[in-house]
Order: sequence, then structure tokens, then C-alpha cells
Amino acid sequence: MNTFPSCVPDYLRQSAAFHPGRIAVVHNGRRLTYSELDHTSDSLASWLTGRGIRPRDRVVVWLDNSPESVISFYGILKTGAVCTMVNSSVKADILAHILLETGARVLITHAGKARDVETAIGHTRTPITVLWTGSAAPQSLPGSAFFREAIATPGEVSKRCGTVVTGDDLAALIYTHGPAMTPRGVMVSHANLIHSSTCILDCLGNPGRDIVLDPFPLSTASGLYPVLTAGMSGGTVVLGDPFAFFQRTLSLVIEENVTGVSLNSGILSMLMGMEDLHKYHLDPLEYVVCSGPPVPPSQARLFRTLFPGTRLFSIFGMTECHPIACLPPEALTEHSGAVGRPVPGCAISIVDRDGNESGPGNPGELVVSGPTVAQGYWNAPHRTAKAFRQDNSGVTRFHTGKQFRKTADGFLFSAHGSTRVRYMAQARGEAETHYSARPYLVSQSQQR
Repeated sequence: MNTFPSCVPDYLRQSAAFHPGRIAVVHNGRRLTYSELDHTSDSLASWLTGRGIRPRDRVVVWLDNSPESVISFYGILKTGAVCTMVNSSVKADILAHILLETGARVLITHAGKARDVETAIGHTRTPITVLWTGSAAPQSLPGSAFFREAIATPGEVSKRCGTVVTGDDLAALIYTHGPAMTPRGVMVSHANLIHSSTCILDCLGNPGRDIVLDPFPLSTASGLYPVLTAGMSGGTVVLGDPFAFFQRTLSLVIEENVTGVSLNSGILSMLMGMEDLHKYHLDPLEYVVCSGPPVPPSQARLFRTLFPGTRLFSIFGMTECHPIACLPPEALTEHSGAVGRPVPGCAISIVDRDGNESGPGNPGELVVSGPTVAQGYWNAPHRTAKAFRQDNSGVTRFHTGKQFRKTADGFLFSAHGSTRVRYMAQARGEAETHYSARPYLVSQSQQR
């Protein structure tokens, strides 16, 4: 009988044992094999343990996508601590809020962020050790150290994650925030991450030795799960830059023989509108995973015309429960506007205002239960109690606050026909805002 790991780092160890020389991470010409990733994250775990980090402590990572961010993620989890990835673009006040709320004892960040780090730490109540990546670090913060020295630390860590924590223990805090919203940390366990990654692999047909391009920040669910699915299946993750030229993203597909890429609806729409798209020979690309709003039929048809040998999957989820539904390539046109069917193990209910189940086609709040549902919000018991409720049988159900309807054959749709258009416009608008604020990221053909 096969025994599957119950904690995330054990999957890395398993891949390192089976495929030690296989490339695990690629970024800007740098490559880490599974053996190197396992060894360096072991060394980081030993360093963190030597600095007093214990199971369930919080460690914050404030880095751009890089090999160091992946090493940090696995190294933190190997100690049994909780990894808190923070979007590298946030300001010092948001970082200070997260450091204060989590009670983090260690911050891993780049020396180029020193000024903001000093400002943020000035608002915290507890001493924080800063582990700097990069070639230089400020001397004003006591107890600072260099990442390169930490990953050279000799020492042993537990070779079985289960001897430190169990699958039910917290693995990560994934913070969500917006312009008018206080950051909130979604608590995800080792079991959540493993089940979610397994669901994604199942949706994609368990592709195995994939080379996946991940352009999203690792601080988001969309950015973190490609790293996890690659690590679990022995694949390779190519870390992209969320602020990169579109041309650079396409070039990476060619240079690294990428077989799969994650995008959102807005960015996919903009990519397909590039005038010079025909210059890129994307033959290795086997599939694209599109997150966020459903792909409109016109976009699906255009995708098939531009990329006839590439499959397009639409995966819908929220940070609190990811994924929720998947729409495979063959259903994109037939079930236009749908976000998909529930992924395996995910139970979906559509309930009315009285909490009763709505019939097929009738609108109501989307309520989700299953092993991918998070544990709640960090340090927010009232908000958690409102969104994560136990039913009469003791099962935790996540009340999304979003209105959906479900057809008799199980496909999920937004409750209002205009919602899909609004979400699509929002996704494209967010992408256009992001890139118009950085005109140097967009091709000349798009700046007309």
C-alpha cells in the first residue's frame, strides 16, 4: 500500500530522491536541481532553527520571484514554521501591518528594500531578525545576516515533516488586500496545499514532467500553486517576472521549452492582441491555465485559431478555497460563461437568503466545503466565524459571499449574465492599468 506524504516538504524530498539531477527551478538563467533545492532549504531550515524558530512561528518573505523565494518557502516549512509570502510591490505600511499582525520573528528580503524594511520594523513591537539576499546589507539593523551564509549552514533537519507538524498544521498565510481593504491573512494548512495542488494536477490530466512558466507573485495562490504542482510531480517551474515585457514572457516559453503557462483572463486577452504575436513559435506549449473570470466564447475561439495545438483550461478559485471549479478545453465553447464544474473533493451548494438549497438554475450564495477550504483568517475570529461556518454535521463550509447558479449537469455560472462581462472588463482593466503605468513593459505595437 502506498503512503503519501502528509506535509509539503516531504514531496520535495521525494522528488529530490527520485530525480536529484532534474531541474526544479529556473529564473533569469539560474537553475536549481531538486537535489540543490532540497539541500539549500535544509540548510536554511537549520539556520532558522538555530535562530530560535520553532514549529508554528511565523516567518515573512518579502522577495521578488526568485530561487531564494522558493528556497525560503521550503526551508521555513521544514522547520514546522508558517511561511508568510508578501507581495514585493507593497509599501512599508502594509509590510509593517503584516509583521505586527503575524508576530514574525524573521524577515527574509532583498537588500534593495532596506529603507522600507527599516521603516516597517520601526512600527513593530518585537525584535525581528532580517535575512538579506543580495550583495550588501545595511548595518543599522542589529542581528541581520546574509541569505548566502544561511544556506551554507551545515546541520540536520528532520527528514520527515510529520515528526514536526501534521497535515492539519498551518503551512502558510496568504495575504489578500486591495486599495480600500485591510490586508487579511488566509490560513492554509499543509493538507490544504497538498489537496489543492493534487486537484490542479487532476484537472490538467496529471501532466508529470511539465515545464511550467509562473509569472504571478508567489505571494498569491495563482503564483504559489505552480511551484507546488511542479515540486509534487517532479516538474520544472520557470519563474517569470510579473512586470516583464510581454515579449520576454513569450521568449521564455521558447527558450525554456515551456509546456504550460498560468495567466489570467485580462493578460491572455492582451497577449492575443499583440500585433507581433505571429513572430513567436510557441510549439512546445501544450496548455494554458487561465484563472479569474471565465473566458468568453470569442476569446476561446480566437485562442484556438492562434494556438491550434494548445489546450486552454479555465480554473476558478479564491484564496480561501483554491481551486473551486475547472472548465476543460472541450467545454469552453459549449458552456460559455461557466467557471466550470467543481473539482474532485469540492462540495458546492447554492443557498438562498434563508440558507436553503436553491434549485438548478436558481441564484444564491456559493458555499464550498472540502479539503481545499482554508482554516480561516489569521487573528480575525469574527471575520472567520462569519465566512467559515460549521453545519449541523460539523463540516466547515466557506460562504464566499458571491452569487452563482448551478445547472442540472453541475456547471457553475455567475448569477447575473452581466457579471461575466464585468469581471472580464475588470480583469482586462487591471492588466491594462498595470501595464499602462509601466509603458516600458508593453510592445511598441501596443502603444499606438
